[in-house]
Amino acid sequence: MELIVVGATSTPTSEDAASQAAELAKALGARLHVVSVVTQRDTTQIHGGGESWVHTSRDEAQQRMSTLRVALGDGFELTTGLVEGSDPAKALCSDAERLGADLIVVGSVRTQGSGRVLGSVATDVIRRAPCSVLVAKTA
Repeated sequence: MELIVVGATSTPTSEDAASQAAELAKALGARLHVVSVVTQRDTTQIHGGGESWVHTSRDEAQQRMSTLRVALGDGFELTTGLVEGSDPAKALCSDAERLGADLIVVGSVRTQGSGRVLGSVATDVIRRAPCSVLVAKTA
């Protein structure tokens, strides 16, 4: 196994899945690629002091990636990327396919009970994945 891909959001579940993916990458001597999906429509205009700024989900995702990079530590090759899209599972799977990933790691939120019927990112990743999927127990 050479490349593991994991999605990153600001949720504790996502952070736990990323941590588990990092431990697996370290144990296997694999590379880890952390992906954050951003959308164009997630923008906020901030006005103050006669100035205005546009804050986007891309800004938040880049900050999250920086924080996560430090939290995951050393001992393996870590790359990060931002992917635009409105469907996190589709974007994660597309990036994994583009990179030739051997494994996608996702968290286990809502993959039990009614979540299986209604769908969740993890369930959608399992359906679409171009490679093996590890559903990390995070809930």
